[in-house]
Amino acid sequence: ASRWRPWLSAALCALALGAKETGALLVVPMLVAAWPDEAGRWPGRLRRAVAAIMPQLLVAFGGAVALSAALGTRRHLGGPAYATDLAPLSMLGRLLGYLRWAFDWSDSIPDRVAVVPSGADAGGIAVAVAAGLFAVLLVRGGRRTEWLGTLWFLSLIATVLPLRSHAYLYYLYVPWAGACLVLASLVSRIAVRWP
Repeated sequence: ASRWRPWLSAALCALALGAKETGALLVVPMLVAAWPDEAGRWPGRLRRAVAAIMPQLLVAFGGAVALSAALGTRRHLGGPAYATDLAPLSMLGRLLGYLRWAFDWSDSIPDRVAVVPSGADAGGIAVAVAAGLFAVLLVRGGRRTEWLGTLWFLSLIATVLPLRSHAYLYYLYVPWAGACLVLASLVSRIAVRWP
């Protein structure tokens, strides 16, 4: 509604990105948040949503350029503990492991040795199957809040998935906020359907 708010938001995005690189993909859920509710043609709505977050997109692009330049010929930043592995199956395994951590409360300190979780177990696969079923429901008529929460979770966990030998439970803190949006929206939908 005002011209200075997007730039103030962009400044805050720059500070967040400077503090921790996990905010690099925050523009993805921001795009959904900026998506207008009113009816209209898809390309026009996309154009308006992109225009609404253009300052944040510029910050994200600048952050990506700076990170690429900092990496240069090095394989990691911050020491060998932050070495990366971009193999899709490896990152999928780590995603499954983080999903298990997010929903398995049987171990109060699962990250005590900071080992990357292995997703090849029943817990990680069960959560992945549930998430897949949810994705089918989402495509068929999810609310914007559910899309926003899903993209928030995936975008903010995606930035730590390349870390090959470094994992902490606190990496889930900010992504979990997106999962909370999804769960709250689903509970409200259930409450309306079965009061």
